[in-house]
Amino acid sequence: MITRLLVYSLTYGGAFEFDSKNQVDLLYTDQLVITTSRYQTIFVVGNYPLRAYGWLSGDYMQRNAQTNAGLYDQALLFEWVQKYIHKVSGDWDESAGAGSILHHLIREDGAVDPTFKTFAVQSPAFEWAWGNSPGGKLDQAYQNFSSLARCGLAFNLTCLRESTNLTAANQALLDTVK
Repeated sequence: MITRLLVYSLTYGGAFEFDSKNQVDLLYTDQLVITTSRYQTIFVVGNYPLRAYGWLSGDYMQRNAQTNAGLYDQALLFEWVQKYIHKVSGDWDESAGAGSILHHLIREDGAVDPTFKTFAVQSPAFEWAWGNSPGGKLDQAYQNFSSLARCGLAFNLTCLRESTNLTAANQALLDTVK
């Protein structure tokens, strides 16, 4: 008889700006989780894009492109767990990871199944005041990134898609919030 193990699926934190599944923080290492459970846990973690690569949004992006790519990559992780690991008994997250869990719960006005059964959130980075209104904070973030990518303040996705400065712009965007 096969003993089914608890599955621990981690969505790492970092305020949607920094970190990765490879960081050495004890919260994120599989060894702490696995040894504490006496090796009765499967640890699953995936990376997702950060900063402008993962979370570019706003009214303009909502109307013209796919927003919040990071959220979709996280959803793929949860779907993978559901499809390939027979049973998921819990998900534990903090910071941006915890905020992401909240976003998955309300995604598409709650019409999309978040694909996890239980969860715990710690210190969620969840900004209620962002809004998608024209000229709002998310549009301003898009314009900041566009300017850093040398595409000016205009809403010009073609320029962004063709820019060779995206990596530097993404880093510069992070530097503005540190």
